[in-house]
Amino acid sequence: MSTTVDIRIDSLAFGGDGIGRHEGLVVFVPETAPGDLMRVRITARNRSYLRAQALKVLEEGSGRVQPPCPVYSACGGCQWQHVDYASQFAAKVQIVRRALLPDNNTVSAMPSLHEHPAPAQYGYRRRARLAFANDKSLHAGLLARQSNRIVDTESCPQLMPALQTAFLSFRSLLAGLPKSRGEIELLANHNGEVHAAIRLRTGIPHDIQDTVARYQGNFAGVLVTNQNHSGFFGNASIKLDDRGIDASAGCFTQANGPQDAVLRRIVRERLKQISAANVIEFHAGIGNFTFDLADSGIVVSAVESNPLAADFLRRNVSGLGVETVCADAERYTWTGNPDCILLDPPREGAPELCRHIAATKARQVIYVSCDPMTLARDVRVLQGGGFRLEHVHVIDMMPQTYHMEAACFLSRK
Repeated sequence: MSTTVDIRIDSLAFGGDGIGRHEGLVVFVPETAPGDLMRVRITARNRSYLRAQALKVLEEGSGRVQPPCPVYSACGGCQWQHVDYASQFAAKVQIVRRALLPDNNTVSAMPSLHEHPAPAQYGYRRRARLAFANDKSLHAGLLARQSNRIVDTESCPQLMPALQTAFLSFRSLLAGLPKSRGEIELLANHNGEVHAAIRLRTGIPHDIQDTVARYQGNFAGVLVTNQNHSGFFGNASIKLDDRGIDASAGCFTQANGPQDAVLRRIVRERLKQISAANVIEFHAGIGNFTFDLADSGIVVSAVESNPLAADFLRRNVSGLGVETVCADAERYTWTGNPDCILLDPPREGAPELCRHIAATKARQVIYVSCDPMTLARDVRVLQGGGFRLEHVHVIDMMPQTYHMEAACFLSRK
């Protein structure tokens, strides 16, 4: 039988759940806010924690607010619209702090921690991926929480105005593609230009060119692809920002342009502080950091495994003297001793690469991560190889969600 209990929510977890306690065990409860007194039903038991379903808010905590999005309760895109922003960001800082806190559990042993909250809590997303299905009628939007069901919507408060306008145009376009399913990716630049990709899980309609042409004026370019075919309409890419970096809707870019600029500035300042003249960069992507480093006179070797991203990387740093390599980071070998190694891996982290770095004579590491748990694991590998964690920056890239970026600066002892 399930157990119903009343608990107080005292914090938020990576993943979005609220955290309470019952009989000495941590209880994870979705859709709760700090300070809430909740009636919950225990749904799963583990040796060290419980999971529960929220039944009723008995007393609202001071951190609870009214979500502005009409589909928030169903949509899986945001987890914390019901939490005030100060509590959201405090939770993100605490999540990173807990992940990186040494085993002795003394705050005094924590490295210097720097906080970078987001200036805009809504309307900041320059990149979005949405699902669609046009069977008997069109459904387009994000997926429901823990489900493959599409939450149909015509607006999202997270999107930049240009992206919101593009999404409405795309809904009209998709309505002209009967019996189609797939995803759309949208990318907006600083000038409001939008690049788009339609990734079909069905066949490409024979009249796709005419359908896209009716709306092509709303987009700088549209990529249409399925498992067997692909084609471009308009431009293959856009200039992402005022640096002239090329990107397309199929590339990974940070979702928050202003906060991405903050992250890049933090990295540049660190490299200047340690007088880095040559850097090896792993998981370089399209050259988001690479361009800035090379443009400032640093000699860079940039490694990226994804062929599409590596192609953009080569184009974006052409003429800046960068050595670009399309290879897995773990298989790249180098000679000499770089002044710093910079890595920005996907959320699964880079444990093998960190073991390799720890075994070299490298003296400085900058590790950028979107997952504090894998970050902490990899930082411990570097610490085991003689590195000291000196500074941690927490950058809020995605308000209303549990996602954040952390940049760790490590030096040899």
